[in-house]
Amino acid sequence: MNLKSWRLIYTGYGTAEHNLAIDEALLNNFKEGDLPIFRLYRWKPSLSLGRFSNVRETLDLERLDNLNISYVRRMTGGGVLVHGGDLSYSLILPRESFKDVGVKKSYRYLCKFLIEFYKRLGLSASFAYDLKLDVSKSDICMVANEPYDIVIDGKKIGGNAQRYTSKTLFQHGSIPISLDEIFLKEVFLKDLEDISTLNKIGIKATDKQLSQLLVESFSQTFKVNMVSDTLRIEEQRSADELLENKYTLKTWNQGAKHITSKPQWLHKKIRPSINAELESIFTDTHVNTVCQEAMCQNISECFSQKLATFLILGTLCTRTCSFCAVAKGKPMPLDINEPENVAQTVKRLGLQHVVITSPTRDDLIDGGAEHFCRTVSAIKAVDDSIVVELLIPDMRENKESLKLIAKSGADIIGHNLETVPRLYHVRKGSEYRRSLRVLKLLASLNPDIAIKSGIMLGFGERDEEVETLMHELLDAGCDYLSIGQFLSPSNNHTPVVEYSLPERFENFRNSGMNMGFAHIKSSPYTRSSYMAHEYLEVGV
Repeated sequence: MNLKSWRLIYTGYGTAEHNLAIDEALLNNFKEGDLPIFRLYRWKPSLSLGRFSNVRETLDLERLDNLNISYVRRMTGGGVLVHGGDLSYSLILPRESFKDVGVKKSYRYLCKFLIEFYKRLGLSASFAYDLKLDVSKSDICMVANEPYDIVIDGKKIGGNAQRYTSKTLFQHGSIPISLDEIFLKEVFLKDLEDISTLNKIGIKATDKQLSQLLVESFSQTFKVNMVSDTLRIEEQRSADELLENKYTLKTWNQGAKHITSKPQWLHKKIRPSINAELESIFTDTHVNTVCQEAMCQNISECFSQKLATFLILGTLCTRTCSFCAVAKGKPMPLDINEPENVAQTVKRLGLQHVVITSPTRDDLIDGGAEHFCRTVSAIKAVDDSIVVELLIPDMRENKESLKLIAKSGADIIGHNLETVPRLYHVRKGSEYRRSLRVLKLLASLNPDIAIKSGIMLGFGERDEEVETLMHELLDAGCDYLSIGQFLSPSNNHTPVVEYSLPERFENFRNSGMNMGFAHIKSSPYTRSSYMAHEYLEVGV
């Protein structure tokens, strides 16, 4: 690790929601060239819940609410952590720092300073893996349940977790100093004698002494300088917003309960045998589809009718939206043959309505606008009567790029809002108002095209927020709207907060049509390009 200087930020005591909001705010505001961050903080008695833990099988949340015991869901994994007597740290640094170590080894590497910390206290600490201990899975983080958990005398001490994106690495953990056993018994309704703390082991030191020792251990282990600092204005503002719009909401903190099973109306089957014919054609013509890359549940239904949404500009996205299954990473160079390959595939399938989309390509100066235009031209050269629909990223609101798109010859241009502004933390790198401006600019640049957008239900949005969003879409010049159910692609993505009843989708459709939309498709399985030809059948 070759990072010589670190920002040292001590934020003192805070509630669980306060501490987690600061962590995410620091992570969201971390930019290339910034000093890496080492943050120290303490907790008021509370619980933090692993992002994907089945909390209702572990805790009686209604009882905790009645006792006014605070519990907050983390953005990292794991089980239930009890806070109140622990000193915690958070690290934020560029992921590329570990190109010579490897991301998979970075967790063990970074935890070396904790081994050094305990050593300076006169304790013999080791990784569970090194001691060849059997690890056991537990929803309560008090036993060694991972190979690189730190143990003293065979017992796990504290907890650490890591999360990384394409650009950053985040790790946080705790040093258990003491434990409020009365609070612990109130939470779990039983004594938990196996939890190790420094006080139980016989270590007596003040918070200040332990904090200084932890910082010194980090500095000496990695031979780095620590530069004392405080939260910047934009970091504090971001933390305040996350506190209000995420970490104090039950839709976030209890959201994991909704991902255990789908309702009966969400059991559409994917049939590989049906998909095989089109998959073979796409392999033969060297084209990609978002149906495959995003693992769409409608794939068999659409492929059986020889319908597909083409994915151009590669298959890797430069943003890290936590709800999307499209792979993230450094994209490959553009395939100059792709526009013609798509056009010939359209001809081969005999399509009369074609939808083209792409991952976000912030690495390209024009966001991929020219490549979109070349693809439209290639399709129109095959048959000018083919309806071409584009579903574009925000192009970073580059006006020249959006002008190219608007004048490309496409018949419908879409850009999805995805969700209400309060929940935009799931759209990393995107801004709600910017997306609205993109739609409005497209409509003004070419009044002859139809403007389309799409949203998903299931993130914890309120009905009145969706109604406001629809009004704002109409004000931006939007003609068409798709509304579908968010289905989390995996346990590593944002979990579903709520499965909306079919009636809720129908209510939003009726409300939107009364507002003035030309057409709305709204149902649990609706997606942006699902049965896209049906929108034009009703006309604008």
